[in-house]
Amino acid sequence: MIHDIIQRKIEELPDNIKSAVKNFPWPKKLTEIARAHKLSIDQEDELYREIMLVIVGMSKPDELSNHIQKHLGVLPEKVKSLVNDINSTVLSPIQKASFTSTNVQPHLTQKDTTVQFDPYLEPIDHDDFRGDLSGSGVHLVDEDESRDSVDTHLHKEVAAILGGATEHKEVANNETIEEPQTTLEKSTTSYNEEITHKDLEGISGHRTDTKILKQGDPLSAFVPEETRAATGRDFGQGNYTPDHSHDKKIHLQGFAPAVESHIYQKEQSSEPSLQDISKD
Repeated sequence: MIHDIIQRKIEELPDNIKSAVKNFPWPKKLTEIARAHKLSIDQEDELYREIMLVIVGMSKPDELSNHIQKHLGVLPEKVKSLVNDINSTVLSPIQKASFTSTNVQPHLTQKDTTVQFDPYLEPIDHDDFRGDLSGSGVHLVDEDESRDSVDTHLHKEVAAILGGATEHKEVANNETIEEPQTTLEKSTTSYNEEITHKDLEGISGHRTDTKILKQGDPLSAFVPEETRAATGRDFGQGNYTPDHSHDKKIHLQGFAPAVESHIYQKEQSSEPSLQDISKD
């Protein structure tokens, strides 16, 4: 009779718990517990009934120890160990299997899917929301409103800017505008080029004419052409007959002091000219 009551209570359990109880390997697990605690076959059957009474809610879990000690005749010092094995081997696995993702379907209540009404929150009007976004450049259009009807200052500015582009586009349709082709000119200056022997040919034959520095009076080089031709001396401005007499004089006597008549006096009103110097 008690067996039928237990079976009826099992059918009344939620689907997830009922599925876990029916799929649990009862013979195997009960045999392991009975062997571990040296229970007889009758004690094993009584243990199954006490466990099922707890599962279907006909007995309280905290009363399981007293019922086992009373109905199975287990000594008090062994009851605690037996109950611990029942919890770890039977009750905990059934509970875990009952609430796995495959057995439990999430149940959303009306309270979970709705937002509580707050009387202090002002409802948002669609027109106000559209006006606020319009100031940021975002324009909302109603479903029954044509997109062509939306016209703001931003659209006008864009139309004004694109107006000139439209005129240029019409000109482009009639004429073919040639785009200037830009070619990259190769730089003629390269700091990595090597200096060749040919580049130095003009330097090898170059000499500095320092003949004018040999004159005692450098201003004497600026004498008339006829004077240079008559004397036949080379003043550094032509190819004349070499005359080294003046060089020897400088070598022996050194540079002679300037002629007194050639010295410019500060109290004079003007400087002497080159022609005056040459006449002296």
